[in-house]
Amino acid sequence: MLALLLSIGASPAWPADAVRTKRFALAGRGFLELRVPSAWIDIVRQPGAGASATSPTIGFWPAQGRPFEITLTPHWPSPANARVPPEQYLREHVEGYALAIKDHAVEQKIGLVRLAGRSGPGFYLSATDKAPGPGEYRFVTQGALKVGELTLTFTILTNEGQSAVVAEALDMVRRASYSAR
Repeated sequence: MLALLLSIGASPAWPADAVRTKRFALAGRGFLELRVPSAWIDIVRQPGAGASATSPTIGFWPAQGRPFEITLTPHWPSPANARVPPEQYLREHVEGYALAIKDHAVEQKIGLVRLAGRSGPGFYLSATDKAPGPGEYRFVTQGALKVGELTLTFTILTNEGQSAVVAEALDMVRRASYSAR
């Protein structure tokens, strides 16, 4: 049911005061703009000095209530992935996620779902952990989306009864935008 709801593009109906638009600086390379539910707190983790990657990771958690975790990481094009059409690159990237988690998932076949973003295509998967440990999450939704010239990768970790969090997070990702200034 959750996969069907998410695949048909369900969008949460947020009251105007329930979201805020936030701009996240991308290490001197512009800004990622997101519509973030007001009940979520965020933190930006910049790579350490000497790190080869300049991509920050943006994390979201609930201000209160049942825990969940959402992480987003923007990536700039590299010569290696510039030769592959963007949609094919994104599909292959998310297929790699599916391969990495298949042995730990309840689902025998992890399907990809197309995600139409505000400024480009994307894909995601949803899977259920066979045996989450104490304090771990039961469900993962993971994907990649083209946002302007960036590839935005994301992971959404939840437990039972949190399908609304997944829908809100996918809507946030779908509406993401990039600005060079």
